[in-house]
Formats: sequence, C-alpha cells, structure tokens
Amino acid sequence: MTHAPKTTWLQRSLITLIVVETLSLLSSAMQLNLLSNLPVDMEAAKANDLRESIMGAAFFITYLFTSVVFARWIIASHKTVRALGAQGMTITPGWAVGYYFIPFINLVRPYTAMKELWCASVDPQHATTQVAPSLLPGWWTLWIINGVLGQIIWRMSMHAEGIEMLKTVTVLSIVGSIAGVALSFVALKLVRGITGNIARHFEPPALQA
Repeated sequence: MTHAPKTTWLQRSLITLIVVETLSLLSSAMQLNLLSNLPVDMEAAKANDLRESIMGAAFFITYLFTSVVFARWIIASHKTVRALGAQGMTITPGWAVGYYFIPFINLVRPYTAMKELWCASVDPQHATTQVAPSLLPGWWTLWIINGVLGQIIWRMSMHAEGIEMLKTVTVLSIVGSIAGVALSFVALKLVRGITGNIARHFEPPALQA
C-alpha cells in the first residue's frame, strides 16, 4: 500500500499531539491554580511563564507538523481509493486539502471530502451507496469547536489584562485543550478506520477449502 508510511507517520504525530495537548492542559491547570492563590510569588510567576512558553512552542510545532502529515495522508488516501477504482467521488485529492484554506467553504467541503474517502475505502466500486459512520460528524463537530475556541482564546489572550481576564483565558485554554485531545483521539480512530478499510482491498483472497 503506497501510503502506508504516511499513515504510520500520521498516527505517531496524532499520538504525540495528544501527549503535548495533555501536558498543555496540565500546565494551564497549574497556571489557574497560581492565579487563584494571590499574591503570586515572583519566582513562581517566572517559572509559570517559562513553562507556558515552552508548552505553547511545543504545541505549535507539533500541531503544524501533524497538519502537514495529515494533509499528505489525505491526498495519498484519495489517490489510493481512486487507484482501486473508486466511483462517484466529486472532490479531487488536491481540493480535499485545499478546501481547508477557503473561508466558509472550509466549514463543509473538507467534511464532504472525508466522507467520500471513507465510503470509497469501504467499497470503491459502490462508494455512493455506502453509509458513513457517526464517527465522521463527531470528528467534524469537534474540528469546528476546536477552531472556534482557538480563535476566541487567541483574540482574548492578545488583550488580556488583569488577573480575572487571565483566569478567564486560562479556563478557556483548559477547555480548548480538552476539545483538542478529544479531536485528536477521534481523528486517530478515523485514520485507522479508513486505513483498515483500504488495507482489506490489498489482502489476498481466502483459499477455498
């Protein structure tokens, strides 16, 4: 299977992202505890800021790497099901990724592309008659929630002044990390599901007794 290495890298990246987001969640919880117990010791505040900066950088790098690997996996998987003779697919491999970058359209078309990929992975010749599992809308709902929360947290953090505002941003960061972990878990299950479906088409037929 030509996209097997990309699948392996993606699964490892998603697992790493889950670990980093979990650590980020714990770091935010520690910051909330610090902000809730005033006055704040200067050394503790400096240590907190350093830890948060490190976690922020680690998350950004891991998320960026995972996004690139995910994009490559999507393209490779779309090409693979087409090579298997997939019928009725309306979105090309390139646009299956490209739609993520177009405002408003990115709220619908990437989901459609992933749904078509799942159905084609189950039965390439009869993809249009396949029913996608509830896992797919669950993944997409978490994706949108995660994106909205990320935008809110980023905008608020740019103008956060005072302890109460910092506490609010920190609470939202904790919620965002929980949503991020859930999204990564569901994405991992989705990738494994599609990969498993595709793999079955490469298995040799069972020998008749």
